[in-house]
Amino acid sequence: MPKGISVDRSIAYWAKTKYKSLRRGGVISAHYWLAYIAQKEPNLFYHWQVGYVPYARQKK
Repeated sequence: MPKGISVDRSIAYWAKTKYKSLRRGGVISAHYWLAYIAQKEPNLFYHWQVGYVPYARQKK
């Protein structure tokens, strides 16, 4: 597994514990949140700048 993906997973778990709104939805909602942040601020983390940008499918 590439390092960028494991870093994103760690950030998603951190966000799930930090924000109450993400706790209800579990890790999936945290990944959607992270993909939204990556789209909005693509230069926030170094691994996003070099191409390991998280993505999420559109919610139905």
